[in-house]
Amino acid sequence: MNSLDFKTQALVLHKTPFRDRDLVVKLISQSGSLMSVLFYGGRGGGVKKKSSLVEVGHCLNLNLRKSSKLENNLLTAKEWSLKWSPNHIRLNHTAFYLMSFFSEIFLKLGQEAHDYEEDEHKELYIILSNALFYLDESVQQSDFKIYAHLSTFLSKLIYQLGISPDYESCYNCSKELKNDFTFNVQNGVFSCCENEGFNKSEFESAFKLYRKLKSSFSLKYPQSLEEDDNDYSVSKNLFHFFCYQYQFNPSNYKSYSLVF
Repeated sequence: MNSLDFKTQALVLHKTPFRDRDLVVKLISQSGSLMSVLFYGGRGGGVKKKSSLVEVGHCLNLNLRKSSKLENNLLTAKEWSLKWSPNHIRLNHTAFYLMSFFSEIFLKLGQEAHDYEEDEHKELYIILSNALFYLDESVQQSDFKIYAHLSTFLSKLIYQLGISPDYESCYNCSKELKNDFTFNVQNGVFSCCENEGFNKSEFESAFKLYRKLKSSFSLKYPQSLEEDDNDYSVSKNLFHFFCYQYQFNPSNYKSYSLVF
């Protein structure tokens, strides 16, 4: 039987109970790829009443084995330890919903890895780890603003995925964007033309979205979060734009209605 052992760090996205004490877990590794891992005894319990370290949002140090005996790219966890956990998020139900939403986005977006040591998508892992760390910190400091966190997460993700819209010029006339422009979510374009019938609030919303996307590559995560307006419409437009680019249906996200 051919097997390969390797060590990595990963964030837990989802877990499914398997048999009495085991878990099948979806994680994103520090290389940015999805992994399906079987944790024998991962549910805890047993004679020693061990607690489970495998919870959504937890960052784990893993010693994994890839074996030809297991199907569907399933890995086995030989050893694992807790590196970090979002202890404060679990004390705020809205923050917990948002963490679940982050995880669901990565589950639908990610691809199962074949070479687990490549770092091709490591920036995706960094975005999620930053999102969880600063979300947990904000709850601890009683400064949690749901749409500031969601907009920052989505703008960083959109930029890293290379699907950012052109926020420099109008889609219709190619002139530089200055005043009174709108954003078409379905087409993913900004326009300063053909805007009859739009009101001031729609122009303001488009400008906030424009400003958020433009700063996503120049500001570090905490600075981008600090400057955010915590605007519902910006978060929703960013998410719908993201879904349109990948032909995802927003209503298919189980945690969508818990966040919006």
